[in-house]
Amino acid sequence: MTAESTSLQMTLDTSCVIHAAQEGRYAAELAELVFLAQAERVGLYLTGAFDVDMEKAKQHNKQVNFEWLQKRPVIRRIPQPFRFDFSPLGDPRHALMGGPDDSALVKRLEEIVLPTDLRPGKFNPAQEPHLQARFRRKVADVQHLGGHMMSGNDYFVTTDADDMIKKRDRIREATGIRIIDPTEAATIARLGRALSP
Repeated sequence: MTAESTSLQMTLDTSCVIHAAQEGRYAAELAELVFLAQAERVGLYLTGAFDVDMEKAKQHNKQVNFEWLQKRPVIRRIPQPFRFDFSPLGDPRHALMGGPDDSALVKRLEEIVLPTDLRPGKFNPAQEPHLQARFRRKVADVQHLGGHMMSGNDYFVTTDADDMIKKRDRIREATGIRIIDPTEAATIARLGRALSP
Protein backbone atom coordinates (compact mmCIF):
# COMPACT_ATOMS: atom_id res chain seq x y z
CA MET A 1 0.00 0.00 0.00
CA THR A 2 1.24 3.47 -0.75
CA ALA A 3 2.09 5.86 2.05
CA GLU A 4 -0.54 8.38 0.88
CA SER A 5 -3.53 6.50 2.17
CA THR A 6 -4.70 3.54 4.19
CA SER A 7 -7.49 2.77 1.68
CA LEU A 8 -7.17 -0.02 -0.85
CA GLN A 9 -4.86 0.75 -3.76
CA MET A 10 -5.57 -0.69 -7.22
CA THR A 11 -3.53 -0.57 -10.40
CA LEU A 12 -5.57 -0.46 -13.60
CA ASP A 13 -4.47 -2.25 -16.75
CA THR A 14 -4.79 -0.44 -20.09
CA SER A 15 -7.74 -2.72 -20.89
CA CYS A 16 -9.69 -1.06 -18.07
CA VAL A 17 -9.20 2.41 -19.55
CA ILE A 18 -10.31 1.11 -22.95
CA HIS A 19 -13.48 -0.49 -21.50
CA ALA A 20 -14.32 2.67 -19.55
CA ALA A 21 -13.50 5.25 -22.22
CA GLN A 22 -15.09 3.32 -25.07
CA GLU A 23 -18.11 2.13 -23.06
CA GLY A 24 -17.20 -1.54 -23.15
CA ARG A 25 -18.46 -4.47 -21.10
CA TYR A 26 -17.03 -3.23 -17.77
CA ALA A 27 -17.83 0.48 -18.16
CA ALA A 28 -20.29 0.53 -15.21
CA GLU A 29 -17.89 -1.21 -12.82
CA LEU A 30 -15.06 1.12 -13.80
CA ALA A 31 -17.29 4.17 -13.37
CA GLU A 32 -18.07 2.91 -9.87
CA LEU A 33 -14.35 2.49 -9.12
CA VAL A 34 -13.70 6.07 -10.23
CA PHE A 35 -16.61 7.29 -8.06
CA LEU A 36 -15.19 5.39 -5.05
CA ALA A 37 -11.73 6.85 -5.78
CA GLN A 38 -13.21 10.36 -5.84
CA ALA A 39 -14.75 9.57 -2.45
CA GLU A 40 -11.26 8.47 -1.27
CA ARG A 41 -12.42 4.92 -0.60
CA VAL A 42 -9.94 3.42 -3.06
CA GLY A 43 -6.78 4.63 -4.80
CA LEU A 44 -6.51 4.10 -8.56
CA TYR A 45 -3.26 4.05 -10.52
CA LEU A 46 -2.04 3.43 -14.05
CA THR A 47 1.50 2.43 -15.00
CA GLY A 48 3.73 4.11 -17.55
CA ALA A 49 3.27 1.03 -19.77
CA PHE A 50 -0.12 2.50 -20.74
CA ASP A 51 1.76 4.80 -23.14
CA VAL A 52 3.44 1.78 -24.78
CA ASP A 53 0.04 0.17 -25.29
CA MET A 54 -1.23 3.35 -26.91
CA GLU A 55 1.57 3.36 -29.53
CA LYS A 56 -0.38 0.98 -31.80
CA ALA A 57 -3.89 2.27 -31.00
CA LYS A 58 -5.94 3.91 -33.73
CA GLN A 59 -5.75 7.69 -33.45
CA HIS A 60 -9.44 8.10 -32.57
CA ASN A 61 -9.31 5.42 -29.84
CA LYS A 62 -6.10 6.88 -28.43
CA GLN A 63 -7.69 10.32 -28.25
CA VAL A 64 -10.83 8.95 -26.53
CA ASN A 65 -8.70 7.05 -24.01
CA PHE A 66 -6.50 10.05 -23.15
CA GLU A 67 -9.49 12.40 -22.90
CA TRP A 68 -11.23 9.97 -20.51
CA LEU A 69 -8.11 9.86 -18.32
CA GLN A 70 -7.64 13.63 -18.43
CA LYS A 71 -11.13 14.10 -16.99
CA ARG A 72 -10.33 11.69 -14.15
CA PRO A 73 -7.23 13.07 -12.40
CA VAL A 74 -8.04 10.79 -9.46
CA ILE A 75 -6.27 8.05 -11.50
CA ARG A 76 -2.62 8.72 -10.78
CA ARG A 77 0.42 7.46 -12.66
CA ILE A 78 3.09 5.13 -11.31
CA PRO A 79 6.33 4.19 -13.10
CA GLN A 80 7.07 0.89 -14.78
CA PRO A 81 10.39 -0.94 -14.33
CA PHE A 82 13.37 0.38 -16.30
CA ARG A 83 14.27 -2.03 -19.09
CA PHE A 84 17.32 -1.70 -21.37
CA ASP A 85 16.46 -1.18 -25.07
CA PHE A 86 12.91 -0.29 -24.00
CA SER A 87 12.98 2.62 -21.55
CA PRO A 88 14.27 6.08 -22.48
CA LEU A 89 16.88 7.43 -20.08
CA GLY A 90 15.58 10.12 -17.74
CA ASP A 91 11.92 9.32 -18.45
CA PRO A 92 9.91 9.61 -15.19
CA ARG A 93 7.51 6.87 -16.43
CA HIS A 94 10.32 4.34 -15.85
CA ALA A 95 12.09 3.61 -12.55
CA LEU A 96 14.92 1.33 -11.50
CA MET A 97 13.93 -1.79 -9.62
CA GLY A 98 15.06 -2.17 -6.02
CA GLY A 99 17.57 -4.97 -6.46
CA PRO A 100 18.10 -8.66 -7.22
CA ASP A 101 14.87 -9.76 -5.53
CA ASP A 102 12.79 -7.41 -7.70
CA SER A 103 14.69 -8.50 -10.81
CA ALA A 104 13.98 -12.14 -9.97
CA LEU A 105 10.25 -11.38 -9.66
CA VAL A 106 10.23 -9.62 -13.06
CA LYS A 107 12.02 -12.64 -14.56
CA ARG A 108 9.30 -14.91 -13.12
CA LEU A 109 6.67 -12.65 -14.69
CA GLU A 110 8.44 -12.91 -18.05
CA GLU A 111 8.45 -16.71 -17.79
CA ILE A 112 4.69 -16.77 -17.15
CA VAL A 113 3.46 -13.96 -19.42
CA LEU A 114 5.81 -14.00 -22.44
CA PRO A 115 5.80 -16.74 -25.09
CA THR A 116 9.11 -18.67 -25.04
CA ASP A 117 10.39 -17.14 -28.30
CA LEU A 118 9.89 -13.60 -26.97
CA ARG A 119 11.74 -13.90 -23.68
CA PRO A 120 14.88 -11.76 -23.27
CA GLY A 121 17.92 -13.51 -24.75
CA LYS A 122 15.85 -15.80 -26.99
CA PHE A 123 16.06 -13.57 -30.08
CA ASN A 124 18.29 -10.89 -31.54
CA PRO A 125 16.39 -7.56 -31.72
CA ALA A 126 18.74 -6.13 -34.38
CA GLN A 127 18.41 -9.17 -36.67
CA GLU A 128 14.78 -10.05 -35.90
CA PRO A 129 12.85 -6.73 -35.85
CA HIS A 130 9.51 -8.54 -36.28
CA LEU A 131 10.14 -10.39 -32.99
CA GLN A 132 11.26 -7.14 -31.34
CA ALA A 133 7.97 -5.51 -32.37
CA ARG A 134 5.98 -8.44 -30.92
CA PHE A 135 8.17 -8.38 -27.78
CA ARG A 136 7.51 -4.66 -27.22
CA ARG A 137 3.76 -5.25 -27.43
CA LYS A 138 3.74 -8.35 -25.19
CA VAL A 139 6.30 -7.14 -22.63
CA ALA A 140 3.97 -4.24 -21.78
CA ASP A 141 1.99 -6.77 -19.69
CA VAL A 142 5.16 -7.59 -17.72
CA GLN A 143 5.82 -3.86 -17.34
CA HIS A 144 2.29 -3.22 -16.02
CA LEU A 145 2.63 -6.01 -13.48
CA GLY A 146 6.18 -4.96 -12.56
CA GLY A 147 5.06 -1.36 -12.01
CA HIS A 148 2.19 -2.59 -9.87
CA MET A 149 4.59 -4.73 -7.85
CA MET A 150 6.98 -1.80 -7.35
CA SER A 151 4.11 0.40 -6.13
CA GLY A 152 3.04 -2.01 -3.40
CA ASN A 153 -0.60 -1.61 -4.46
CA ASP A 154 -3.10 -4.24 -3.33
CA TYR A 155 -4.74 -5.42 -6.56
CA PHE A 156 -4.05 -5.36 -10.29
CA VAL A 157 -7.30 -4.86 -12.23
CA THR A 158 -7.56 -6.15 -15.79
CA THR A 159 -9.98 -7.51 -18.38
CA ASP A 160 -7.19 -9.46 -20.14
CA ALA A 161 -8.53 -12.99 -19.82
CA ASP A 162 -5.86 -14.77 -21.89
CA ASP A 163 -2.60 -13.28 -20.67
CA MET A 164 -3.43 -12.35 -17.09
CA ILE A 165 -6.71 -13.60 -15.59
CA LYS A 166 -6.20 -17.13 -16.88
CA LYS A 167 -2.67 -17.09 -15.40
CA ARG A 168 -3.49 -15.22 -12.19
CA ASP A 169 -2.97 -18.19 -9.85
CA ARG A 170 0.50 -18.82 -11.28
CA ILE A 171 1.33 -15.11 -11.14
CA ARG A 172 0.16 -14.84 -7.53
CA GLU A 173 2.13 -17.92 -6.49
CA ALA A 174 5.29 -16.63 -8.21
CA THR A 175 5.11 -12.95 -7.25
CA GLY A 176 2.31 -12.32 -4.75
CA ILE A 177 0.43 -10.08 -7.23
CA ARG A 178 -3.35 -10.37 -6.86
CA ILE A 179 -5.09 -10.03 -10.23
CA ILE A 180 -8.82 -9.32 -10.40
CA ASP A 181 -11.34 -8.23 -13.02
CA PRO A 182 -13.33 -4.95 -12.77
CA THR A 183 -16.42 -6.68 -11.31
CA GLU A 184 -14.32 -8.15 -8.50
CA ALA A 185 -12.56 -4.79 -8.06
CA ALA A 186 -15.85 -2.91 -7.64
CA THR A 187 -17.06 -5.46 -5.07
CA ILE A 188 -13.81 -5.24 -3.09
CA ALA A 189 -13.79 -1.42 -3.26
CA ARG A 190 -17.37 -1.32 -1.99
CA LEU A 191 -16.38 -3.50 0.96
CA GLY A 192 -13.37 -1.26 1.57
CA ARG A 193 -11.00 -4.09 2.42
CA ALA A 194 -8.90 -6.76 0.79
CA LEU A 195 -10.44 -10.18 0.51
CA SER A 196 -8.87 -13.13 2.31
CA PRO A 197 -6.48 -15.21 0.18
